[in-house]
Amino acid sequence: NGETIYLHTDMSDATIYYTTDGSAPTESSHKGNKVTIQGEPGEQVTVMAMAIAEGSEKTTSFATFTYTIMDKLSAPTSSVPDGAIFTKASAVELKAEKGRIYYTTDGTEPTTSSNLYKKSIVIEGPVTIKAMVVAEDLQQSDVSTFNYGFADQVATPVANYASGELEMGTKVTFTCETEGATIYYRTDGKDINLSRKNELEVYIEPITINQATNFKVIAVKDKMQDSNVLKVGYTVKEPV
Repeated sequence: NGETIYLHTDMSDATIYYTTDGSAPTESSHKGNKVTIQGEPGEQVTVMAMAIAEGSEKTTSFATFTYTIMDKLSAPTSSVPDGAIFTKASAVELKAEKGRIYYTTDGTEPTTSSNLYKKSIVIEGPVTIKAMVVAEDLQQSDVSTFNYGFADQVATPVANYASGELEMGTKVTFTCETEGATIYYRTDGKDINLSRKNELEVYIEPITINQATNFKVIAVKDKMQDSNVLKVGYTVKEPV
């Protein structure tokens, strides 16, 4: 739908007249050699044309061309709604009822020379995905646009003492520059897994160090990326 065809005649200086409704053309019909084919999907469009040149006999027959408007493919969809904000690297899946999906991630319009969709697209930062569907004997789909944001990251927690030796009874505090962030920590040497928060301690008040202790500390806040993990370790001076 909307594709342009061009009419040609081997008669020099001839003028082409045409119709697109199947009726015989006259000198009152559309004039020119450029015809835009438009209609509903599945509809047939009949172009009839004649050429008239000054000083020659008038046309007594017409050229007839019949075209069928192709069905249009549905635009691709995404597993994540447009406008979503990601807080961590995540995958987005594109789907189409039929055909091949071509897409871009730089905001440019996709073509059949763009990326061919084969597997999920990993989102690791702000991005605009534009995608279309192409299939044989069908009009390519409209372009779908999906804009995704990426949340700011929570600041990494800070300890009031760098790793090293402390006097017994020293109090260690952890702070985070991100207002409203919650600080979690563990001291058993295992990595922090926020999906198992029951294994973590919530930092509420300064922690008294009376023995060698290694901390892994993280700060989190809703709608933000989790902070990087702070690792600090302390030993205790032997009392005299």
